[in-house]
Amino acid sequence: MATIDGTGGNDTIFSWSDGDTFYLYSGDDSLSAGGGNDTVYASDGNDTVFGDYGNDELHGEAGNDSLRGNVGNDTIFGGGGDDTVRAGSDNDTVHGGDGNDSLHGESGNDTVYGDAGNDSVLGGTGKDILFGGTDSDTLYGHENDDTLYGDAGGDTLFGGSGYDRLFGGDGNDVLVDDSDVYGDAFGGAGDDTITQGAFGDDWAYGGSGNDTIDTGAGSDLAYGGTGDDRLIGNDGDDVLHGDDGADSITGDAGADVLYGGLGNDRIDGGSGSDVIYGDTISLDPMFFGSTTGEAVSNSFVNSTAYAVDVYFIDSSGTPLLLMTVPANTTVNYASNIGHNYYVTAAGSPTPLSVYSVDEAGAYTFSSMADDSLTGGSGDDTIHGETGNDVISGGDGTDTIYGGDGNDTLHGDGGNDTVFGGDGDDVIGGFGAEGAGNDVLYGGAGNDTIIGGGEDDILYGGDGNDVLSGGIGADTLYGEAGADLFLITDDHQSDVIFGGEAGLDNDFIAFANYLGTLGYVVTFTGNEAGSYSYAGIGATGTFVEIEGLYGSDYADIVDMAASNSAQTVYGNAGDDTVIGGGGDDVIGGGSGNDLLDGGSGNDSLYGSSGNDMIEGDSGDDVLYGGTGSDTIGGGTGDDHLFGGEGDDIVDGDAGNDVIYSDAGNDLLIGGDDRDTFSFGDNFGTDTVFGGDGGDNVDTLAFQDSTSGVTTTFDGSGSGTATTNTGTVTFSRIEVFEGSAQADTFDATNATQGVTYIDSGGADVLQGSAFDDSFQGGANADNQSVDGQGGNDVIITGAGNDTLRGGAGDDTLTSGAGNDSIALDQGGGADVVTDFDMADTDGDGFTNDQIDVSALVNGTGGPVTARDVVVSDDGSGNALLTFPGGETLLLQGVAPSQLNTAAKLYSAGIPCLTAGTMVLTPTGEVPVEVLRPGDLVVTRDNGPQPLVWTGERRIDPATLAAHPALAPVRIGRGFAGCERGALVSPQHAVLLRRSAGATGRGGDEVLVRATHLARLRGGQVRLAHNVRDLRYVHLMFESHQIIYGNGLPSESFYPGPWGLALLDPAAQLSVARLLPDLARLGAAVAYGPPVRQVLAFSQLPPSLAELSAGVGFGPGNRTLGSRIKFGLRPKGRQSARTSAL
Repeated sequence: MATIDGTGGNDTIFSWSDGDTFYLYSGDDSLSAGGGNDTVYASDGNDTVFGDYGNDELHGEAGNDSLRGNVGNDTIFGGGGDDTVRAGSDNDTVHGGDGNDSLHGESGNDTVYGDAGNDSVLGGTGKDILFGGTDSDTLYGHENDDTLYGDAGGDTLFGGSGYDRLFGGDGNDVLVDDSDVYGDAFGGAGDDTITQGAFGDDWAYGGSGNDTIDTGAGSDLAYGGTGDDRLIGNDGDDVLHGDDGADSITGDAGADVLYGGLGNDRIDGGSGSDVIYGDTISLDPMFFGSTTGEAVSNSFVNSTAYAVDVYFIDSSGTPLLLMTVPANTTVNYASNIGHNYYVTAAGSPTPLSVYSVDEAGAYTFSSMADDSLTGGSGDDTIHGETGNDVISGGDGTDTIYGGDGNDTLHGDGGNDTVFGGDGDDVIGGFGAEGAGNDVLYGGAGNDTIIGGGEDDILYGGDGNDVLSGGIGADTLYGEAGADLFLITDDHQSDVIFGGEAGLDNDFIAFANYLGTLGYVVTFTGNEAGSYSYAGIGATGTFVEIEGLYGSDYADIVDMAASNSAQTVYGNAGDDTVIGGGGDDVIGGGSGNDLLDGGSGNDSLYGSSGNDMIEGDSGDDVLYGGTGSDTIGGGTGDDHLFGGEGDDIVDGDAGNDVIYSDAGNDLLIGGDDRDTFSFGDNFGTDTVFGGDGGDNVDTLAFQDSTSGVTTTFDGSGSGTATTNTGTVTFSRIEVFEGSAQADTFDATNATQGVTYIDSGGADVLQGSAFDDSFQGGANADNQSVDGQGGNDVIITGAGNDTLRGGAGDDTLTSGAGNDSIALDQGGGADVVTDFDMADTDGDGFTNDQIDVSALVNGTGGPVTARDVVVSDDGSGNALLTFPGGETLLLQGVAPSQLNTAAKLYSAGIPCLTAGTMVLTPTGEVPVEVLRPGDLVVTRDNGPQPLVWTGERRIDPATLAAHPALAPVRIGRGFAGCERGALVSPQHAVLLRRSAGATGRGGDEVLVRATHLARLRGGQVRLAHNVRDLRYVHLMFESHQIIYGNGLPSESFYPGPWGLALLDPAAQLSVARLLPDLARLGAAVAYGPPVRQVLAFSQLPPSLAELSAGVGFGPGNRTLGSRIKFGLRPKGRQSARTSAL
């Protein structure tokens, strides 16, 4: 016995002595230990060690070693690295250690441990015990009776020949028991796959996880364990337990016993006489004791995995415990004929199933699960009880009880009686399946009941049921609920009772299986009548029916004899439906239908096709649908919808509402008050309002999303156009506009009109007769001109312009800054809500009076001195004008307008209509100045004018070009004495604050339109001006002059100024400045007198712009050089003028 050390290099050592100890150290060494019980420590390196003879102990230690025990009971440790171990003969113990090892026990009864790593472990010829260890190992038992443990990881185990026992352990393992005798397999944790051999009676247990177990041939026993397992029995009389989870179990050939266990299982017994237990099961006839389903006395068979108690039910109905039957046990009993029994889980009072055998031996069974039950060929009684059962009675006169749950019940052959019980059941069958004279009861729930091929009786019971007698002369009772009766063209003389209990809304539906003709249905009274196929087939009758569904062909339905409310849907085909005296609902469906509502308030729907629809009497709702329909409302207040297509719609008598849809429609109101309603996407329509009765007809566009342009060409006639369609109308008295900007012109109307506004910035012109304009709550800016007649005009919350025109008009302008315009000879007008407030503080009332169309006794423009203010006797201000026109302002006291200044604040010009320009002799109207006249300038004193021009802007031009509207400058702003109107591009002289420039303030010119945009209150756009003259004054250079005390610019021939001139005026300026077009104003004429600010250069508000030194009437003379004179007398021609 010696201790032998290696050198640390790659040593090769052969030993012939016994019982040695070897230390090989580093290097790739090769050792043959020789005889005796040797101990080897290979240390580092990829070593090769042979134990040779004796009971050796070999340690590979580090490195990928090759170790062989050879003869003797060796103990081998692979150590670190991917080792290869062959244990040799005798009974060896092998440990692979770390690394992916290859271990072979070879001959003998070996114990092999793979340890860490993905190992390959082979047992060899003896009775081996193999352990995979951690990670994913592959174990081969090979020959003899082996035991294999996969341990942790997803292992693969092969038992080999012999009686093997396989344990997968943790992980998703694959276990193959290919024994030639029998074997056991235990999957353990994880989703395991177990395959057992073709020989022997095997045992398998899946353990936890979703396992797959194939037991192979033989009478095998398998348990799925927890999880959703799949079990396959193959050949042999197998016992398979799904246990917990939603399992799939297949017995295949043999007399199998299959247990689903807990969970929603699917079980197929396959061929053979099987016994099946589970949630969704197919019961083998063996369960009943024989292949025909009749009872076998003297035994109870418990094929479950649980003990059960059997209770005998005595004559009083009291259950008495008879016996306890252990799991998988058959207990014989003296007799079970003529007694009732029920079975519970051992110790539980809750029945799992009930058995009954009558005196003749007829067998009855009911289950509490979701059963699939087959009665066989006898006269069976089958109880599904709770659960969603599938039951087939088979041949014979069967009695079937579905019990609770949504059951499917087939009587099959024979005269069967079927009770659906509670739940939504399907009962019966078609054709030969339902042969026999059956009695079918739906019970509670929404059932489907089909009678089959003979003379059946069907009862729907509670719920909304579907009943079809099928072939034969059937009797159908809907009973409670909204039931549907299906009639086909192969029916016999069926009798239908709809039933009146519960929700009373029963229907008959007609269908074609054979022919292509429709049905004929004739009502003989309320909810009662007869039907036949095409009027030539067998005749059926019905009572207590509220509605019909037609076939896909041409049906004829006559409900004239019925005074109850009926509902009929024609479906396809060219149907004819005549309503009765009730409030009927009739739908034509597809096809060219003829629908007549009869008396009553009916709803008729043409749907697709070219339909003819007549409402008859009553207040009906009629829909044409698609197609070119002809619709008549009949008497009553009807609602008529043409739908798509080129329709003809006639409201007939009554106050009807007619709706236009797509297509080119002809719409006729008929007698009385009719409304024609238009939205979007209508076509080129023609509307006749009608004359009979209380004839006030309305054309309404409240649903249009685009503005409407309406033009009259006669008495109630004209055209109305939107972006989507055009209406040519006649005999229309009332118009309802859209919510968009409408244009309404009744100038050519030969009678008064009524306009109802729905919103939008409308421009409305009335007729020469008594008109009514009703603006409502419209917040947009409207312009309304009543023209002639005694009109009533009401506008909304916008800044509106109201002109009554000739006649005695009543005006209500609503909220907003409104303008009340008067016409010469306009009559006695009344304003109900004139707003005297000055909300923005500009010196003018919110509402304004526009007298620009009036003249005084000399033919000049009306001023405040021409107006007489008096009391109307009720405390309201009555304004009388020179032409005899009067304006009564209700709610305004005479004292509020009893001075020229107060009238001026309300819009009536004070003293003169023209802007007064300061000259050396005083202020003169701008329109009387001519070239050569001297005008006071701020910088250069009196200067002669070199050119004057003007442009007259009429109402039409102003409406078409709102940017030309003047700006009103309030009294007191920048020295303005009494307010002024100027053109929008006219520039006013102001001084910026020091904060705006940082230089202590400077004088600048600011355009009037920009001042209005600053919203300071004293400068605003003038909305109430109808026509005006812009008068322009030009000097040899740009100057600052005074108009109504306001310092502002003279005319500057730049682009903005020239744009305001008409062509003749532009030509005259070009003659004075021949280089203007070529060189521009800054060179040909000279620069502006002050910097003209752009809007982006302005401060945020008017508060930062102010008048400077020398501004205002007290300083306009620029010292004592200018002496004021009297204003010139005489006629002043300008109605409104501005610089």
